Amino acid sequence: MNPFLREELSNIFAEEVAALRAGELLRKAGPKRRKRPASTEESTMRAWKAQEVSAASVTAPVIDTSPRAVKTRAILRIAHTYGWQDAIAHFLDTRRAAYLSDLTDPQIEDLAQRMDDYVDAAMTGCSLADCLPAN
Repeated sequence: MNPFLREELSNIFAEEVAALRAGELLRKAGPKRRKRPASTEESTMRAWKAQEVSAASVTAPVIDTSPRAVKTRAILRIAHTYGWQDAIAHFLDTRRAAYLSDLTDPQIEDLAQRMDDYVDAAMTGCSLADCLPAN
């Protein structure tokens, strides 16, 4: 299994477990009061509403939508799709940076443009000006 997929699935599972535990703790800590017996239809509707609320909280992950984060994800997406992780490592080496997070915003934009150029060159069978010929 892809290690990134495994990590993402384990994170989702951990969040689900944490949400269930928090809900259980809130139910235990809530005030004890007696309710009148609910009809089967009312209890069914309440159960459906509770499922809708819990499903909405699980399916809406928080994602950083800043321009830098979007460009970083685009860079990583291209690298993983085409197996060009070495292109990122080479770029980091030339900029004397250890991680993508160490790059400045203009450098991130430069790398994103470079990765887009790699894809364009691969699709058209051309080479970038500073690279070996594609043929």
